[in-house]
Amino acid sequence: MRDKRMVLFGFVRGAAAIALALAVGTIFIFLSSDEPFTALKYLLIGPFVSFHGGVTAFNTQNFYQVLAAMIPTIFTGLAVCVMFSANQFNLAAEGCVLVGGFVGALVGIYVNMATGWHAVICVLAATVVCGLIMLIPSILKVKLGASEMVTSLMLNFVLLYIVLHFLNYHFA
Repeated sequence: MRDKRMVLFGFVRGAAAIALALAVGTIFIFLSSDEPFTALKYLLIGPFVSFHGGVTAFNTQNFYQVLAAMIPTIFTGLAVCVMFSANQFNLAAEGCVLVGGFVGALVGIYVNMATGWHAVICVLAATVVCGLIMLIPSILKVKLGASEMVTSLMLNFVLLYIVLHFLNYHFA
């Protein structure tokens, strides 16, 4: 009986968080928009439906674009959940997504290999680089006693500017 209550509590808690986020977003839309109902329509059902020419139809292209934009965020969240479940607190996941995407793109562009293995090798290269980057705050904690929360958050900005430097000055 207790397990059912915990599952129900988890579901209600998640639904309440989503409802609260939508309510706050709706308040901001009503405060800032001249046509709040049109803005809400495009926010809530715009990714799934096409409104061209007075005809409303399900739009698979928009839906797939939303899914493609969600995938990196979902995997980053899963990686952070795995770290937190192991009682490790490393917040450099955002920087790792940036560097991993950059390294994966570089490997994809500059390394010639068979078509079937290309995507796998790109993802593996990005994963190895991200793993090595995530080691930096851990090594600083073990060797120097530095807080991994602070070092990993600061590392995000360092990684951002390193990637921006390479994009602007070497690959532009």
